[in-house]
Amino acid sequence: MEEEGHDVAKGQELTVTAADDEKVVQAIQRANRGDQEAMSEVRDAFDAHPGVWRLLGDLAQRAEDAPVGAAFRDQDLAGREAARRYLADLRTQLAGPDPSALERVVAERAALAL
Repeated sequence: MEEEGHDVAKGQELTVTAADDEKVVQAIQRANRGDQEAMSEVRDAFDAHPGVWRLLGDLAQRAEDAPVGAAFRDQDLAGREAARRYLADLRTQLAGPDPSALERVVAERAALAL
C-alpha cells in the first residue's frame, strides 16, 4: 500500500494506492460488519500504514460530519460542500498560521461549536 499526502494530522487528504487495496478494503468492510477474523488483516494494514487508521479514526471529522449531515438533505451536495468549506476556513482562521497540535484541536472544537 502506497500513501500519498499522508499528513492527515494537518487535515490533508490521504490517497492510498496499491495492488492489495481491494483486499484491505474488504477486510475493513468485514470488520465493520463484526467479523473478528478480519481484524488481524486490519491491524496489519494499520500498522504498515498509519495514515489509514488516522483517516478512518478521525473523530473530529466524524464530529463535523454529523451536524453537516443533519443540516442538509442527502441530495443537497452543494450545501454540504459549502458547510464543510466554511468550517475548514473558520478552523484555519481560528488556528492561525503554523498552529501547534493543541491550537489545532481547540480551533476544530471552536469551529464546531459555532
